[in-house]
Amino acid sequence: MRATSEIFRDAQILFTFLSSTETPPDTADIVLAMGSHDLNVADAAARAFFETHVEWLICNGGFSKDTAGVLTEPEGRRRLCHPVHL
Repeated sequence: MRATSEIFRDAQILFTFLSSTETPPDTADIVLAMGSHDLNVADAAARAFFETHVEWLICNGGFSKDTAGVLTEPEGRRRLCHPVHL
C-alpha cells in the first residue's frame, strides 16, 4: 500500500496540471478522458484524438456514487465505446 504522503504528492501534481491556465501544447502523446458520466467528455476526447493524430486515447472510470446502480457498464467503457459511433 502506498504511503499517504505519496498519494498527496501525486494528487498535487495532477491538480496543478489540471488547473493550469496556460495554452496547451499543439502536440500530445496521449488523450486522457477522465471519469465522468457525461458523454460530452468522450466527444471532446474523441475530437482531440482525431484532430491531433495522437496514438493513444485512454478512457478511465468505474462506477461512481452517481452512476453505481444506474449504469450497466463502467464509465470508462461507455466513453471508450461512444467515440466509435461518432
